[in-house]
Amino acid sequence: MILLKLIKGITIRYLDKFGYDIPDVHEYDKFRVMITDKNSTLLTVINHTYNIEFPIMEDYCKFKIVNKTTKIGELDICNNILSYTKDNFKYVYRRSNRVVDFYKTDISLIEEPIEDNYNKLRVFVVNDKSVLSHFGKNVNKHIEMMFRVVNKIFVDSGSKIEIKLESMFSLKENILNNNDTQVSKLENIKEVFEIVKFNNPNSLLSKSHLTIYLSMNNLASDTKEDRDNFIEGVTYFNSITTPDKAYSLIFIDDNLLYSAKKIAHEIGHSIGLKHDNNKDSIMNEVSKDDRNLKFFNKVSTGKINKFYRENIHLFKDSLINKDSLIETPKSAIKLINSMREDSFRKIVKDKLNGNLPDTTNTKYFLTISLIFYISAISLVIFLIK
Repeated sequence: MILLKLIKGITIRYLDKFGYDIPDVHEYDKFRVMITDKNSTLLTVINHTYNIEFPIMEDYCKFKIVNKTTKIGELDICNNILSYTKDNFKYVYRRSNRVVDFYKTDISLIEEPIEDNYNKLRVFVVNDKSVLSHFGKNVNKHIEMMFRVVNKIFVDSGSKIEIKLESMFSLKENILNNNDTQVSKLENIKEVFEIVKFNNPNSLLSKSHLTIYLSMNNLASDTKEDRDNFIEGVTYFNSITTPDKAYSLIFIDDNLLYSAKKIAHEIGHSIGLKHDNNKDSIMNEVSKDDRNLKFFNKVSTGKINKFYRENIHLFKDSLINKDSLIETPKSAIKLINSMREDSFRKIVKDKLNGNLPDTTNTKYFLTISLIFYISAISLVIFLIK
């Protein structure tokens, strides 16, 4: 079982619109919640086996909100829900996923302008045991720096799409068999994390456009032949438009620039870019000896921007919950309908083994039963007469 827990060191403050602390939250109809994480990361994996029984984001995501010694509410970070009770009524606020950044110290209810998010390709990173063991406590910082370079490659190429590192977590146990081929390893990753996403529909993992699994396991080879034949990364081609195949497996090392170029190269494949023969292009073979920053050529950049124009709905659809606070009946109804859909999916999964009820057959049998009932009543009336 994979379990995620929140590292200690989280503090929560209630602030008014001017940024001052609120002594009594019950006196305010609107307020901000500021979360400070002293350990620079929120998620870490504590266990993993092949017995996939999730959810991974449940009890470990919730914080009690207290006023002195009395519990007045609860903050669920994973599902971005803040709830509290006042005068026997429960109030629920939903925080937008767009402000979640596990590498900032302050996270609040204030959200970014919507327009600034329409071009973000959101990546969820999974580090395997080899990456965690190598970089240790600096793993998040190192991967974040790597993705800054990846984003620079896209932006400086003239791409309309920017790359955003949505979140990451690190496994303390490996889920891959080194004897498998790279393609079968990618299939294994897909199978595991599709189950994770299915059981955590509100998680950042589920809402990301692409999941990248990073490893260092196969970088050391015993023979020159193994090194020459080694595949640095593998990705489902044009997979961003097919969510259940939006996965990449990439092998990284200490060379930040080299690793960043490989990540940008594989993201290009996920968008639908093929290899080219331009030695200065990022979609050509990525060499460890090349210390220059490479970019997408004009043809590839044109294809990226065409992909963006034709699939802009993918970027907009990921921006759910545009209202950070529920202030209108319309936004409340939207939340209720969303919760109903989640409940329906849970019933189908838990009680019906994932099989949707056959409403067509149900209506058919109800209609036949009604006709039979009316016929029986008519016959009784006829006999009485």
